[in-house]
Amino acid sequence: MVRPAIVLLMVASLGQAAVGQTGDPRAILDLYQSILARGDTQGALGLCALPAGVQPDALADYLRGVQAMAAETDVAGVARALALFVPALTGPVTRNVVGQGAEGTQAWVECETAAPLTYREKIFFVQVDGSWRIDLVRTLVENARGTKIESVMTSIDQQAECAARMRQLSIALGRYMDEHGQRLPRAEEWVTAAKAYLQNPAAVSCPSAAGDVPSIAMNGQLSGLRGVDIAAPERTVLLFDSQPGVSVGTDESAMARRHNHLATVLLASGTVVTVDSTATLKWTPGATRPATPSGGVTRPTAIRNAVEYVVLRDIVEPLGGRVSWNAQTKTITAMLGGRTLDVTDGQSTAMLDGAPLPLAAPPVTIDGKLLVPASTVSRAFRLWMRWSDGQVTVSLGQD
Repeated sequence: MVRPAIVLLMVASLGQAAVGQTGDPRAILDLYQSILARGDTQGALGLCALPAGVQPDALADYLRGVQAMAAETDVAGVARALALFVPALTGPVTRNVVGQGAEGTQAWVECETAAPLTYREKIFFVQVDGSWRIDLVRTLVENARGTKIESVMTSIDQQAECAARMRQLSIALGRYMDEHGQRLPRAEEWVTAAKAYLQNPAAVSCPSAAGDVPSIAMNGQLSGLRGVDIAAPERTVLLFDSQPGVSVGTDESAMARRHNHLATVLLASGTVVTVDSTATLKWTPGATRPATPSGGVTRPTAIRNAVEYVVLRDIVEPLGGRVSWNAQTKTITAMLGGRTLDVTDGQSTAMLDGAPLPLAAPPVTIDGKLLVPASTVSRAFRLWMRWSDGQVTVSLGQD
């Protein structure tokens, strides 16, 4: 089972929720309760300041998981920690306000709650665009102190940080490949190679693993390969959670499942996922093309600061793709082989199918044409490139 790695509750700055109601925080709380009592979780969330990027469906999945846990252990602690969602967990709620306060753009309401357990809870509020909204993250964190749910939330936080570190490693290895003929480092050298491109050397370890030794491993079957030689990068394991000190593995036996029995995995495509099993993933890279490709298109290159550039349109369109230019945003969009690459003038990161793709160097404008690093075109569209006498010959890869 594979699930995209997401940050549910503990991290990220407060984002923009749906337009809330003005007025007293107590009135917001009353409205929130009445909406939630009708079973409208998404409507109730519209009165909250949610972490950026959190979707109601993802939050609902999280709450269902907590509900299952509450049925087994620490019912009182879980109920108190998730007091705002008690109607979704246990049924009707009775709340009596016993205290409240406000300071600047923040406020709180203390209640005595019975549903059917009786306990004290604090609900925190924050002003967003002049309207009071429930500060969901702070409320959950503060009411979780000393409860079972605190450890669950800590694990979620660590999993989110682990996924962020995997993304940092993806960028670092991409930069390494840009400078080494689009080849991955040898497996036994990958930690040293990645650290040369990392601002945070700790990214080679999961935050939940003890000690300073690497606890993320590379799939040894990809050692030294070019990215274009991996047949199904969207399903092939590149990096994965491992035991401390293990930096290379070739199958699932080397994997560690630290995050509620899940492991964090970086696929060769650059996507980060959390898995409970790699049964649907690949460890063996396969092959994408014959050793000597034929056909293709030959175009001149321009060299700036030791980086070889090409005109994107001159490469993509002869291979059957399409290229368009947005003069307002100064963005060139290329579509080839089911993939879409967006490159913006002056920016060192492109977008590949909506995901960030670091460039070896920012694009340059020569004779009124926007040129991009040749290595970026190769990585984005899995092209075979051969350089000779100021020219590059480009061929499509074979699946």
